[in-house]
Amino acid sequence: MADLQNLSITVAAVSVVLGVAYNMYNLRLQTKARQAQIYLGIWQKMNSEEASKAWKLWANVKIGNYEEWKKLFEDQVMGSAFYIWLSIFQGVAIFVREGLIDIRLLARDMGNTYVFWWRKYETFFKQHRTVEGFPRYMIEAEWLYNKLIEFGQRNPDFNIG
Repeated sequence: MADLQNLSITVAAVSVVLGVAYNMYNLRLQTKARQAQIYLGIWQKMNSEEASKAWKLWANVKIGNYEEWKKLFEDQVMGSAFYIWLSIFQGVAIFVREGLIDIRLLARDMGNTYVFWWRKYETFFKQHRTVEGFPRYMIEAEWLYNKLIEFGQRNPDFNIG
């Protein structure tokens, strides 16, 4: 009788352990699927015709100082184009910071794009924080830039920086 009781306790314990292991495995799969869905949405936005046109407007523009940047930014066409990329980069940074996207996914496809963009406009973003009294302006994007540089140093095969 004691052997049967021990056997039933063992079977119950193994069932609980297997149930927990299965649930953890299933949770990991769901997390990866969610990350893939989020990243696919970002990738589609980033590679859309609208974003491509916006990038072309801003990627090669020469800006000497904050006032020139602000004047371009205030132009309706240029401002709209800039907001497209501003929202992409700031949004991506929030997703990475909140753990909804693994930085490896970002680094594979848009790591250097992000680094190029931040370096090109960093001075103006920081001046804008002071001039407009908005200390959190592009703060998430700056955080992600720093994380990408650190990631690139730890993972030189990604060629970031």
